[in-house]
Amino acid sequence: AGIEDQGLEPWTSERERERREVIWELTINIAMSYHAIAKIIHTLSSIEIPWEDVEEIMEKIGFVMEENKDISDVPYIQNTKSMLRVFYDCKFFVAQKPAL
Repeated sequence: AGIEDQGLEPWTSERERERREVIWELTINIAMSYHAIAKIIHTLSSIEIPWEDVEEIMEKIGFVMEENKDISDVPYIQNTKSMLRVFYDCKFFVAQKPAL
């Protein structure tokens, strides 16, 4: 796809055509870069440890769980004008390690 696919009138000046071509190419490049960044955010941005493993480790080192609840759909990236939105399912917990 290029400038000729945008339906420009044949009398559009050459300078105007060149300017629109540059804007068109920049728009495509930015969109492709944004898509690549979005893929990286979704695949490489975190280490996911199962909650059961975290809970087991905490108990083994002496913590006592006092409160534990699930929180769903927590926004991480929230720009209402953006097409990319990232949400997480989270845990809220309070744990205490008793004095020895």
